[in-house]
Amino acid sequence: QISIIGDEVDEICKEVKTFSESYDYVITTGGIGPTHDDVTFEGVAKAFNVPLAINPHLRTICEHFYNTTDANHPGMKLARVPQCANLNFSDQGNYPNVQVENVYLFPGIPQLFVRSFDSLSAKLFKSDGSSFYTKCIYVNVTEDKIADQLSRLVAAFPDVQVGSYPKLYDKTYKVKITIESTNEESSQHAFNWLLEKLPKEVVVDVH
Repeated sequence: QISIIGDEVDEICKEVKTFSESYDYVITTGGIGPTHDDVTFEGVAKAFNVPLAINPHLRTICEHFYNTTDANHPGMKLARVPQCANLNFSDQGNYPNVQVENVYLFPGIPQLFVRSFDSLSAKLFKSDGSSFYTKCIYVNVTEDKIADQLSRLVAAFPDVQVGSYPKLYDKTYKVKITIESTNEESSQHAFNWLLEKLPKEVVVDVH
């Protein structure tokens, strides 16, 4: 689930608390800089009912980066994090990812987010080894013409995820249907079932 919220401590607190209790991993982006509207650390701290505290490692990083030991320098705001935070260091940049329980705080600048996420994702978000098997069917009719077959497919194969994606102004196809499952056999059976139910003349491609 994706949630876009403003730079308000109480709003961040509420959303982080809800997401943390509902999902295994929560990723936040933005709001961890030196300006007045960077309040993600405050919101996350409030969500977990812990105070902000100067982290010694982050203080050293900020002192070097901003070339100051002034505790009131705006840049030192990046050293004040939730007291229970863990720091996840990578080989990409000096400033680490800050983690509070299952919440991971990433920078909002796209280039920095991508660099940090790519370098840490394998370490932080370990896979259970499951693979997804996906089959696709492209049809040259609109969704209303295949809605009945898709509903029956979902009912017949409850362990399969079915997606329907219209494509406007494309002469090749009008809807892409995806069939996904962690079970390869289930995915293939559902794929074969739907191919049998769809009129052959509406199917333009499969893979």
